[in-house]
Amino acid sequence: MRALILGVCLSAAVSAAAADRVDEHVRAQLTARKLPGAAVAVVQGGRIVKSAGYGVASLELSAPVTPQTVFEIGSISKQFTANAILLLVEDGKLRLDDPVAKYVERTPPAWAAITIRHILTHTAGLADFDTGNIGFSYRREYTPDEFVALLAGQPLHFPPGDRWAYSNAFPLLGSVIERASGMPYTSFVQERIFKKLGLESARRGCFQRRACGSWRTRCAFATAAPSATAWAGSSTRSTAIASARTGGRRSRGIRLSSGATSMPASR
Repeated sequence: MRALILGVCLSAAVSAAAADRVDEHVRAQLTARKLPGAAVAVVQGGRIVKSAGYGVASLELSAPVTPQTVFEIGSISKQFTANAILLLVEDGKLRLDDPVAKYVERTPPAWAAITIRHILTHTAGLADFDTGNIGFSYRREYTPDEFVALLAGQPLHFPPGDRWAYSNAFPLLGSVIERASGMPYTSFVQERIFKKLGLESARRGCFQRRACGSWRTRCAFATAAPSATAWAGSSTRSTAIASARTGGRRSRGIRLSSGATSMPASR
């Protein structure tokens, strides 16, 4: 019995020491990178063994980050859009090699050869609104037509399928999903993906515990407007725990699709 109690105590001490090292590392990174806050979920053997919040979620309100704090997850959102497209392929609602113009209105003639596959695989040659200095602003909403016009005002960087270049054109796929499914993008992803994975905190819209993003300037931080327009590419919001569970549940065999759909890089 004494040996058992000692073993439990030693195990707890080792776990506490490991947890302290994680805490120390995260806090050191926040200091070194001058970050207001972060949430961390540590997965081991398919299980979440630690979750914690550090720093503040809002510089204005001094609200602390907790494991339940909801963050914008940026381009990690793209995986859900890609999953939605493949689900619609399996539903027989679209094909990967369909032209984007079949589902998105007011596309220019130069986009005639661009397919859904090209956008999914970053081989469409479209201008990148985030890094291309083409007049895009995160501080306003764009309608689908306005987003098309924004990209259409720039020449293609290369013929579709010619080579790879990372692009934030995934909002176009949001329009494809809406047209093919007959549902709002957010509703489709919520019903077909988030609910199946049990990700209650992975969603869009207004809700509690949301972290307020900040831009770092030379001398201070400035509050950033929440991403709105790039909804199918970067503005999903989630907690660290929910994001960790996404990988864990997929690794345990929870499939969103049958797995029969393949997607070679380009054609």
